[in-house]
Amino acid sequence: MDLVYIDESGDPGATNSPTSAYYLSSLSIPSDQWAEARKRLLSFRQRMRDQLGLKISSEIHAAEFLGGAKYFLGLEPRQRLRVALWLLREIHGLQGCKSRTVGMVKNARHDVVSGSWIGLATLLAHETADPMVLIADMGESEVIRKTMEDFRDQHLRQSIIIESPFHRDSRHSFFLQTVDLIAYLQRQRQHPNGLFRANETVELFEALDQVATPVRWLK
Repeated sequence: MDLVYIDESGDPGATNSPTSAYYLSSLSIPSDQWAEARKRLLSFRQRMRDQLGLKISSEIHAAEFLGGAKYFLGLEPRQRLRVALWLLREIHGLQGCKSRTVGMVKNARHDVVSGSWIGLATLLAHETADPMVLIADMGESEVIRKTMEDFRDQHLRQSIIIESPFHRDSRHSFFLQTVDLIAYLQRQRQHPNGLFRANETVELFEALDQVATPVRWLK
């Protein structure tokens, strides 16, 4: 069984929105590797605390952590980019972990939240025969629940997705913070903000490619 953490980047609004596309990423962790993976991420956060003063309890929320602020959580932009790079390298070292991303260009005719969840679930179901438990950040929980229950019951093998998606506060989940970073980087590759335009990020995106496959664009 896989534990699949899911988060988005970009708001779902089709009008008056600063983003033109919506990205939804997953981070799959085999259940028998979960404890070791969490131990590794906790150790990583302890090193960041000792080396940079980044508190273990501080949430690495990518939109803020890699936004344009001169200082955030006491770190300069280049330091924050290094933390993101080191986190991706840590994920690359975790046995059996994999990440997938789907993207949808927004328009008034499409519900990008439901469409992206269906697209990502379809992609994941085609890649594995192992049952999955889906775990998402808070927000849009009722839309996601209804979408996934209807889609699972009508289109997927009953045993592939167990229960409805579970929702957790990302402040208390290293894994949700990590998949949030992956989704954000997938968007920044297409639409970089000032921090990414002003800094060398080739190494960061090379590390992303070792963890995540390219965006699968949905129609």
